[in-house]
Amino acid sequence: MVFMMGLLHAQDERTIIKTIEDINNSALVSYESSNIKRSFNQINQAIKLADSIGDNYGRATAYNTLGNIYFGINDYESAQNYYFKTLETSMEMRDNHLISVSYMSLGNVYALGLEKQDDAISYYQMALVFAEKISEGDKLGFIEKGSIIFNTLINLSDVYLDSNQSNKALIYLLRAKEALNNSKSNFNKGRLDYMFGMYHSQINAQHKAIKNYKDAIFFLESIQIKTNRINKTIASIYKEYSNLLYELDNTEDAFRALIQHNVYSENVLNAEKIKQVNIAKSMFDVEEHKRNVDSANKEKELQTQITLKTKRNNTYFLIASVFLVVTIFDPVFELSLQKEINRKT
Repeated sequence: MVFMMGLLHAQDERTIIKTIEDINNSALVSYESSNIKRSFNQINQAIKLADSIGDNYGRATAYNTLGNIYFGINDYESAQNYYFKTLETSMEMRDNHLISVSYMSLGNVYALGLEKQDDAISYYQMALVFAEKISEGDKLGFIEKGSIIFNTLINLSDVYLDSNQSNKALIYLLRAKEALNNSKSNFNKGRLDYMFGMYHSQINAQHKAIKNYKDAIFFLESIQIKTNRINKTIASIYKEYSNLLYELDNTEDAFRALIQHNVYSENVLNAEKIKQVNIAKSMFDVEEHKRNVDSANKEKELQTQITLKTKRNNTYFLIASVFLVVTIFDPVFELSLQKEINRKT
């Protein structure tokens, strides 16, 4: 009977964990479809479920999703906060997959948001260290290992290109090309060609750069469902492509590329959606505050219980001590009294 109850409990937990994973995935889909309010509500639900069964993995994944959403709307301070929360929880679990993802995400914040390139490089390097340690025991991380390594290498090359260190950038680009291998991801193929375009443009190999940009655009535009991230990437490529064509006095094609840049830029979150984010964020902050208060109250209640238990134990110890003293000294007292009676008689 006890075994069956335990088995049912384990099955219930597995069901809840699967639900948490599904909710986290749905939250990302909601965000990518610009339904920000729904996305925040879903993450709230995921965190509550994770807390109810002590699912650190589900909680860490929810925090990481939150970080991604804040990063996507350029709220880098909030993104950093939740990436650090993800890292802290991942460290407690010793999950190399989530640790590497956390470090890579923090690298993105420092590279693109806070513009602190040295810090970004340090975080990316740490991401590589833990990505290499990912094993089959790291939940779904083993499947994503190659992608994490590829993206971190691409991000490192981007940072070095941004600081005009083309030689160092090429080292990581070549490693990224090797890591990409026979990947079927058009997004990753597009990113690699984009970075090679940036590299060739920087070393004045303009015609190679043009080919890279065209290939990158081909791969990314072939993706049917275009998320904000894809739209941003395509917009950036068209901008660089337009600038390069203008430098080569091909003003007509440069103008066409600029128009495409504007088209894809308009598909990214607009001001009205940012307002929706701020409303949803306020609602989420209230929920987060409630969770913190509940946690603090539970901790206070636990401390009170420990104090009361300690007091009870001290009382029991005192009574037991008195009883022990009486038990020890009572025969001695009787013996002394008997001797005194015998002496008098």
